[in-house]
Amino acid sequence: MNAIILIGYRGVGKSTIASKITKLLSLKGYTAIKVSFDEELAANIGNLQTFIKENGWEKFRDQETLLLKNFKLPNNLCVIDCGGGIIERNENIALLKKLGKVFYIKADVQTIQDRLQTTHARLSLSGKENFFNEIKTVLEHRDPLYTKAANFIIESDSLSIEDCAKLIIENAEL
Repeated sequence: MNAIILIGYRGVGKSTIASKITKLLSLKGYTAIKVSFDEELAANIGNLQTFIKENGWEKFRDQETLLLKNFKLPNNLCVIDCGGGIIERNENIALLKKLGKVFYIKADVQTIQDRLQTTHARLSLSGKENFFNEIKTVLEHRDPLYTKAANFIIESDSLSIEDCAKLIIENAEL
């Protein structure tokens, strides 16, 4: 297996956990690199929020799928943190599973709201409410998709970043 893939709703800590996994793996003698699909997308299409405002979510998802189709795993172990909506397309779920072991970082609505409290405003996913108020509705839609995509689910509500990272490493079958 060449990749540990983190999925989950925005604000659950995917990026921070990916960085911690990479650090912990290096302490164990692994050469691992962290890849942020949002950063990769931004390198291709520019500012993500601007792109979405100008082109819409569907075109953004097209770009996300294109990136996933063309992504080449490096020779080193790769820890990938994905954008929260990458699981919106079944094709993407299949592509993720081909890359490596998929971990769903799960958190309840209150935990997500608490974690996003200090973040800058993000674009609405539903187009009906602001990003903060829509969490429950969007999460209810996405939870079955995250679960379908996952090889393993990490209930992160009461875990520290380090505990999440250690649990993922333990279950990554490296």
